[in-house]
Amino acid sequence: MMSGYGEQAPGVGDGSVVPIAERLGWLRMPLGGPLGFINLWVFDDGDAWTVVDCGLGDLATHAAWRAALAGPLAGKPVGRILITHGHPDHFGAAGWLARETGAPLFMTEGEHEGALLAVAGDDPAAHAFYVAAGWDSETLERWLARIAGFRDYYLPLPNAFTPIRADTSVKAGGAEWRIAGCSGHSPEHAAFYSPEHGALIAGDQVLPRITASVAVWPSRPRHDPLAEWLDGLDRLEAEVPDDVLVLPSHGDPFRGLHGRIREMRAGHHAMIARVEAALAEPRRIVDLLDTAFQKKIGPHRVGAATGEVAAVLHWLEAQRRSERARDRQGVDYWSLSGR
Repeated sequence: MMSGYGEQAPGVGDGSVVPIAERLGWLRMPLGGPLGFINLWVFDDGDAWTVVDCGLGDLATHAAWRAALAGPLAGKPVGRILITHGHPDHFGAAGWLARETGAPLFMTEGEHEGALLAVAGDDPAAHAFYVAAGWDSETLERWLARIAGFRDYYLPLPNAFTPIRADTSVKAGGAEWRIAGCSGHSPEHAAFYSPEHGALIAGDQVLPRITASVAVWPSRPRHDPLAEWLDGLDRLEAEVPDDVLVLPSHGDPFRGLHGRIREMRAGHHAMIARVEAALAEPRRIVDLLDTAFQKKIGPHRVGAATGEVAAVLHWLEAQRRSERARDRQGVDYWSLSGR
């Protein structure tokens, strides 16, 4: 189904840039945890560079950027920063990099708003959301403390941005790159597709080995992100050829876009089926986590896992296949519709 990319990958955090397509380079910035790194991209616009995504807002990423700017990117300025979406591993260093280089920032309005909400935080909203999911007080307090520290990866925030929109184009590296909207993993995710180069900068919408989280979060507690994500996959499959070179944010570049989309879609429908089968009796979200993921969910994964199971339940609810009832303690019990 997929064929791997055979070229040498750039080093993680050493500032190296590897050519990946005509006038397009590939960098890797460090991440903690199992992912290890994030792929970033840089276009040669002749008199300046266009950067796609920035990495975390931490000292290791700042040092890696300084090495790149003093090394392979030296000699001309960064003229523009494009952001696929507002998660901290993509957007976190944007404010710092914009200040360092003087480059303007371009991203969708939905992603900018989502990043600001993440930084602002809302502990009362988070408290209500996770109580409704069935969390105990110890898990809740531990998670609230963790996400408070997580917000630091976004700072400093950019002073300004210019909106971009799906189904328009940007010119970078001498070619037109169409902006493909594919929400669900985040509010208004932007991928970039060039028919001329046969390449797709996919962000987190399509990854080679894992599927990015599709979750409900406290800032949008009634959201149905899974419907948006599945729709985005359908549109990518219809509009972008199978043999395109996919440039993902995590993992290696690969070919076989349509097969990978089918795998991810099937994986989510299998999770939907497991959750729906478990609703023969009323269940809280916490009662469904291990069933949904077919493994024990530990404390380090409980936040994202709760959001992902909520996304499945919201999708089923929109299909009129599930419903919820809230008890006096504010806890939601989910069941099959009509039960």
